[in-house]
Parts: sequence; C-alpha cells; structure tokens
Amino acid sequence: MKNISLLSLVFVSALGLTACGESSDNAEQAAEAAPAVEQAAPAAEPVQATAAASAPAAKASSGETGIAECDDYVAKYRSCLDKMPSEVRGSMQQGLDAALAGYKQSAEAAPDQTREACKMADAAAGQSMKAMGCDW
Repeated sequence: MKNISLLSLVFVSALGLTACGESSDNAEQAAEAAPAVEQAAPAAEPVQATAAASAPAAKASSGETGIAECDDYVAKYRSCLDKMPSEVRGSMQQGLDAALAGYKQSAEAAPDQTREACKMADAAAGQSMKAMGCDW
C-alpha cells in the first residue's frame, strides 16, 4: 500500500513537471517545477517500512544514492542548475537536496520503487530542463 502511495505521488509530481514544460517563460517553468520536486521527497519516507527483501535487486552504483538511475538523474539536474534563472536557482537546489535525501533514505529499503521514482522524475524534469537550455 505504501509503495503504491509513493508511486502515485511520484506520478503526480511527474505530471506537474510535464505541465511546466508547456509554459514559454523559463523562470515561470522553474518556479512551478520547484514545488513538484520538493513534494517528491516526503513520499520516500513511508517506503522505509516496506520489507527489505527487494534490497538485493538494487543495481550497484558508486554514486550518492547507490542506485544508478537516481545518481544519473541527480548528476543531470546538478549540471543544469547553473543554467536556471537566478531567481529560482536556490529553490531548485533545495528541491533537489530534498529529493536526494529521500532517495538515499528509500534506496536500501525499497530499491525498486526508488529506481522507478527516479526514472519518472528524470523523464518529467527532462522536458522542463530542455526548455531552459539544458542538455538532458
């Protein structure tokens, strides 16, 4: 049940980020995307209660989260921060930090769900980030 809640929240966040990609004002896009990224982090906390039986299925990674898909997403997002308008850069960094903390927390207890959450976040953010001139 908690896994479904996590995936539902990530899906809603992904939809929010995708909708941001339709705006023509880059600063407005980034400002709208920030809350969606920040909302993704709290969803990771309930996943900790799930059984750790799926932990061996985690794809090995030497990055920050231990899950390659999440580490790739975080690296791409960080490389794009300098291209964001200065008025939203701080909030976007905070959103990324919150999401990263959530990914780190849930990576061991629920690696498969965390991996899927990172894939969804990557796909959704890609549209908005490309609009800001980032390579995604």
